[in-house]
Amino acid sequence: MVDLIMVMMVIILLLLLLFLQMMKMLVLSIIITILLMMMVRMRKIKIYKYKEED
Repeated sequence: MVDLIMVMMVIILLLLLLFLQMMKMLVLSIIITILLMMMVRMRKIKIYKYKEED
C-alpha cells in the first residue's frame, strides 16, 4: 500500500510540474504574440507616417 501511495504522489508531482511548464509556455507564447502584434502596429504606423510625408 505504501509503495502505491508513493508512486501516486510522484505521478501527481510530475503531472503538476508538467502542467506548470505548459502554463509557462502558454504565457510565454501569448506574451510573444502580443509583442509581435505591437511591432506590426508600430511598423504600420511608421509606414503611414512615411506615406503622409510623401
